[in-house]
Amino acid sequence: SLISISFLKRRLNLVFDELNIKKTESFIDNLTDREFADKFYYNLAVPTSELFRDPSFWRSLRSKVLSNDENRGIVWFPDASSGEEIFTLLILLSEMGLLDSYEIHCTHQSNVKLQEIGQGILKAKNIDINENNFKRFGTKGSLSDYFDNTEQGLQLKAIYAGKLVCHNHHFMQHTFIKKPSIVIFRNSMLYFTKKGACDALISIYNEMAPKGFLAVGVKESLHGPVLSNMVCFDNAEQIYMRHPAAVTEL
Repeated sequence: SLISISFLKRRLNLVFDELNIKKTESFIDNLTDREFADKFYYNLAVPTSELFRDPSFWRSLRSKVLSNDENRGIVWFPDASSGEEIFTLLILLSEMGLLDSYEIHCTHQSNVKLQEIGQGILKAKNIDINENNFKRFGTKGSLSDYFDNTEQGLQLKAIYAGKLVCHNHHFMQHTFIKKPSIVIFRNSMLYFTKKGACDALISIYNEMAPKGFLAVGVKESLHGPVLSNMVCFDNAEQIYMRHPAAVTEL
């Protein structure tokens, strides 16, 4: 199994409460229903809570990776549990005048989750935190320059949301024709078993462009065969680059 038992138990308790599931047997039976399965994957995901969370990471990404012409191409979020990180990237690219230089791809098993992200929906409960983060990061203007007020909460303006490409399946099933030059997979392996994390990293590595970048978050580190084919680009922010002499596929 990819996911750790302890994490799965915690999340399943929350999901069962949310979906009013009383018996495990009925849950297993219902998973064959596509609509129910989508609700399950929607609620199982642990959403990112804030825009510009871990500002030092975004500063490093902006100055060391995004600003380099050689890295322009596809940015992939393999585990898009919510839209905050994706929207943060879009705002950064807009400020840098690079919105048309990158394609932003995100993957998740819940189609409803991807619809929210694709429509640019930002949950209302963290509006003040997001506004403060936005200002502290030193971003020009205000959130209203990037988001509109709607009944669903703040919604990313169409000019930005239209830059997203969403894929409805597990990221380990994904195959790119044009390989991503940047992969943002921050703090996702916290919920995996050791073997699951290793398998996930191999799957992601095999989709990356030569000299591509992989960000895994400060609570994570690379291991296994992927580590021996990468070099640490930014140790503080756990950003790695595929070694120029790395094997094409593991």
